Amino acid sequence: MITSQATMKQTQVTRSSKLRLILRLARLRSDDRASVTLLTGMMVFLATIFGIITMDTSMAIHNRIVTQNAVDSAADAAALWQARGCNMLQELNNLHYDVDEALAIAEGISAGACVASTVLLAAEIAADAFFGAGEALRPVRYATCNLGCNPLPLIDYIQDLFYQAIMPIEQAIVDVTPYIAFGYANACAKGAGADTLGAALPDAANGLLSQVGLNLPNQGSIGGGISGVLGSIPIYAMPLDPDSFGLFDPKNKGLFVKRRDNDGTPPLKWPEIVGQIGDAAGLIGCSDVVPIPYPTAKDAVSSAGWDGKWGWDDQYFFGHPGFSTWIAGKKHQGELLALGNLRWLNGGTPPAEINYMNNQSNLPMFNDSVTANGGTPLQIPGFVALASSQIEGTPVIAHGDVDARGKLIKVYLPSSSGGSPTAVDQAPYFIYH
Repeated sequence: MITSQATMKQTQVTRSSKLRLILRLARLRSDDRASVTLLTGMMVFLATIFGIITMDTSMAIHNRIVTQNAVDSAADAAALWQARGCNMLQELNNLHYDVDEALAIAEGISAGACVASTVLLAAEIAADAFFGAGEALRPVRYATCNLGCNPLPLIDYIQDLFYQAIMPIEQAIVDVTPYIAFGYANACAKGAGADTLGAALPDAANGLLSQVGLNLPNQGSIGGGISGVLGSIPIYAMPLDPDSFGLFDPKNKGLFVKRRDNDGTPPLKWPEIVGQIGDAAGLIGCSDVVPIPYPTAKDAVSSAGWDGKWGWDDQYFFGHPGFSTWIAGKKHQGELLALGNLRWLNGGTPPAEINYMNNQSNLPMFNDSVTANGGTPLQIPGFVALASSQIEGTPVIAHGDVDARGKLIKVYLPSSSGGSPTAVDQAPYFIYH
């Protein structure tokens, strides 16, 4: 009887506990406290995610703009220094022309003085023969020889010296300007925010290969090796064709100008017959003058280095300012808050009781890194950009205005039919610059 009563009491306690549990569950279902807090937490999470995505997208757009600005500034700087180099060459061509013109006039006058001295000598002999008054004309001949005829070889030698001095200067401008333009282009690209090409180009190469469906083995390691080797080299922009820009052969390709013969007109070319006539006349009319006879003056100039060749046929620098296309880039970077490394939506192995209740080993939600095959985290992509520049204006000629200047142009890809691209073949493809 005692056992039966104990059992009944235990049964009543159990029923009471179940009743309290049922009542508590009923109250729990009707209890809406903290629901707003839960909803708020979920919204904060979503807002944070979308905010991070927005920041990453904004950074990608920013990097794209920076890349284009960097390559634009590089092309502008290169064009500016190409124009300056061409203008300097034209200025020196003009100086060369002006000096040749002045020396041609001087040599012509000096040769004329030599011919006049011969005439004066003939008049002096005739005056002696008929009137015995030749000595009266002699001072005039002496003055004509000393002031006019004797400088003839010296004038020709000065022209030689000037030519030998100015041409190396012009050649130095041709040789150096491509490197100056390259240096300033790099400085501008760096200042505009570009990364080194060794770091940026592997990103672009990998992206292009993936777009055409090519997946090279160890592609990441190859790109990483290139970046490691070249990324430290401070090259932020470079022409697509460095050779035609003059970096490898500036003497023949720098500034798109070359040293060549003139058109053969005075004073670019001064006929040697002028000096030869003056020289022959000087030897006749000025061989006996004091204090310096003409042969002595000629020998002195020859001993100083004059080659004895009369006249000149100088070369000048000719050509047209150049065209070049530049490339610059911005390497990829990790997303701002490393979102791709997170495990999302409570992923992972759930507790045993949940396994038992759901009869599955994982929650049916995304539980991996938000990357392909769990590899590299999400990234802000890298970019490369192109820009072209063309210097227009009067070509570098023997004598003319100095007005090489920048000009906005359209850039065209080669036509599908081959040959040089033109506006007729297709619409502009790249940019205006």
